[in-house]
Amino acid sequence: MTASIRSDIDLDSVKSDIAALRGDVAALIEHLRQNASEGASAVHDEIGHRVKSLGKEAARDGRDAADALTAWVSQRPVLASLIALCVGYVGARALLR
Repeated sequence: MTASIRSDIDLDSVKSDIAALRGDVAALIEHLRQNASEGASAVHDEIGHRVKSLGKEAARDGRDAADALTAWVSQRPVLASLIALCVGYVGARALLR
């Protein structure tokens, strides 16, 4: 009879340990989910900042290239006109084929 009582006490102890373990695992999963969500949010923000920075840099480079082309054309108007005429002629010939 004492063996039966002892096994019931051991079984109750195991049940309470499993319940505590279940709670600990649930808390750990919630903690991991929150960390993953915060990490993903941080990566999203960093990518957004980098894309904006690259966009601004590309726009600045485009303006610089346009300014350089404008300066080149204003220094050599005849040559620029001849080049434009040749490109237009080649384009027209290519389209007529």
